[in-house]
Amino acid sequence: MDIAGIVCEFDPFHNGHAYLLRRVREQGASGIVCVMSGDFVQRGGPAVLDKFRRAEAAVRCGADLVLELPAVYSVNSADWFAKGAVRILKGLGCVDTIAFGSECGESGKLLDIACATAFEPPEFSDALKACLADGMSYPAAYRSALEQVFPAADVSVLDGPNDILAVCYLREIVRQGSDIVPFAVMREGAAHGSSDPEGEIASASFIRGELQSGSGRWKNCVPEPVRQLLEEADLSPEALSGRKDRLFAVIRHALLTGGSEALEGLPEISEGLENRILSAVRTAEDLDGLISGIVTGRYTASRAMRVLTQLILGLSKDLVSEADQTEAAYARVLAFNNRGAELLKDAKEKGALPVYSNINKNVPTDAPERKLLDVDISSGDTYSIICGRAIAEYSDKVQIPNMLKI
Repeated sequence: MDIAGIVCEFDPFHNGHAYLLRRVREQGASGIVCVMSGDFVQRGGPAVLDKFRRAEAAVRCGADLVLELPAVYSVNSADWFAKGAVRILKGLGCVDTIAFGSECGESGKLLDIACATAFEPPEFSDALKACLADGMSYPAAYRSALEQVFPAADVSVLDGPNDILAVCYLREIVRQGSDIVPFAVMREGAAHGSSDPEGEIASASFIRGELQSGSGRWKNCVPEPVRQLLEEADLSPEALSGRKDRLFAVIRHALLTGGSEALEGLPEISEGLENRILSAVRTAEDLDGLISGIVTGRYTASRAMRVLTQLILGLSKDLVSEADQTEAAYARVLAFNNRGAELLKDAKEKGALPVYSNINKNVPTDAPERKLLDVDISSGDTYSIICGRAIAEYSDKVQIPNMLKI
């Protein structure tokens, strides 16, 4: 291992993430590149801290370079999330390893499933559709179809959410013909989504919940630089509730003015889900009520929230399709240190991706990535509206990457 890539959200960065970076260093990595979701995350909705603060936290805690995963990929299904991230890591031309947290800790087993499913045969697609038609959620349907079509595969590794996402990464590595190799790090401490910490390791959802409640139990679960950033931000229960109210107002306005036509064009809308959403918004009194009115055994809360986020960010099936056809991607720099500066130089010299430190310069209007970048810029403005902060002060057009001399 020389240069390791990590796909992440760091919402927020916690001790478990610090452990992952430490293990990667122990394996000999001379550089760590993180591809991180922007202001809105894969489960849908805004991140606790904006992308520049989260990127700073990552570099202060062991990463060398943090790049933004465009919203067209990050606010999308796990497969699209992985597709965009692997495109960036591959396109840099210097990353040889992809490291990730794992419940099973066995890269070989995960790679076997990825290889088996990278190019899905028709019988798998048919089995998956049948399971979905029976009312299964997508993860359950995927596992059931896998058991039917690939009985020799050890599907037990798909019990953990980290391992499910890892298979998505590895499947994309196979599909894109990359020689990046996997390195699975056994997850330590509290499980993903756990409601309680184990020692000083807690899930990100626990930390977010503690911030919302006003409890200080999260403070021992994050590295000191992250604690400082979180304490400096306006993350009181009142402020977070205000964010949620503004988010609901933005979503409700978009739904009532855009109607079914706007919803039908979203990447993850299918089989009448738009009708369920429009019915729910007319009676919902808050965001939680809206989500509960959408959720069924088939449609998870995360998918519902992600669809609503796609709506307010202007993501569409056409944009996703165009990004796929053109293989659009870019390296948008959020934060880096001295070693990260060296990696950027290598990427500019050897890589196949455009590298953007200053988005106000050298971004051709006809470049395949221009539309994706425009969505990211407007997403930052939407994030500012939801957070109740000045757009002009926090616009992507005025913020610059953090160069940290550490």
